[in-house]
Amino acid sequence: MIRHPNRYLAPLAALAVATACRHLASPPVLSPDWRALQGEGSGFVALYRLSCCGHRELLATVRAGQAGVLVTAVAPPGVTVLQCWLEEGGAWLADLEGRCRRAVPAGTLHLPDGTGLPLDRGMAVALLAGRLPPGGSEDREAGWVSGASGTWRWRAQVSGSPPRCLRFQLATAGAGEVALEAELANHHGSVPGALTLRVGGTRLLATLEVWRADAGPALPAFLEGPVCTGGA
Repeated sequence: MIRHPNRYLAPLAALAVATACRHLASPPVLSPDWRALQGEGSGFVALYRLSCCGHRELLATVRAGQAGVLVTAVAPPGVTVLQCWLEEGGAWLADLEGRCRRAVPAGTLHLPDGTGLPLDRGMAVALLAGRLPPGGSEDREAGWVSGASGTWRWRAQVSGSPPRCLRFQLATAGAGEVALEAELANHHGSVPGALTLRVGGTRLLATLEVWRADAGPALPAFLEGPVCTGGA
């Protein structure tokens, strides 16, 4: 039987070329218009389908404005599992069993399993809108922008025209340990249609269902309730 060496060499050569091209690929290019994403933008109301915290098919409504951000999550067949209010000075979590409210650490957005995302009001609004916190500058790594906000150092990968934020990281300013990582995809303008967030061992998948501009939420009714006493 006659063998044809070229039949076997050609795929190997193609693989070698592809590998070489990956090593020689240009680094990501920062969008020249990245500054257009700085700032929170206008208020909005958004509906997401979530998968996290041992739950699937959660529906989360986010209402954001200057006064604060209200996050409500509902599990089938319509059971509210989370109500969290973020404001400039801190955050409140509704205790759905005790009919009271608990103060949670400032700059924390709670999930139904008790995990806290290290996001204050401004950072949460910026991330969901695909925007950047103010005060950023070009990072040493190509394609990235970085800046500081309180005790946090943030980085964002921005590319394209119009500019779109594709990745976002939060790290402690001192030790530099990454506390939150986010991947943003399926953009509608600057707004990401899909977000993947990782905090420690928790992974959250959010798919945008509805987004519309809004003046922002009124203060939620649970803020009028008593402050919880006793343990969490």
